[in-house]
Amino acid sequence: MATLTITLPDEELENLEKVAEFRGIALDQYIRGLMTDARKRDVKAALDAELLRRMDSPGIPAGKKFWDDLKREVIVERESRK
Repeated sequence: MATLTITLPDEELENLEKVAEFRGIALDQYIRGLMTDARKRDVKAALDAELLRRMDSPGIPAGKKFWDDLKREVIVERESRK
């Protein structure tokens, strides 16, 4: 695992330490959690933007065959990840 060194104002560090202590976790765990949460928000924002973009584009015909094929693809993809 890599090491990252950051410089924070003393007050900021104290606040982070207090929150981590309150949650019963180490400071590095708390900061990793913050980074994970930020990454999830970024992914969701990108997904939302793509969804909005696609909603403004012309649609495609989607009959029963389309949905059956899509369902099959999703199942195969899901099974390959196990």
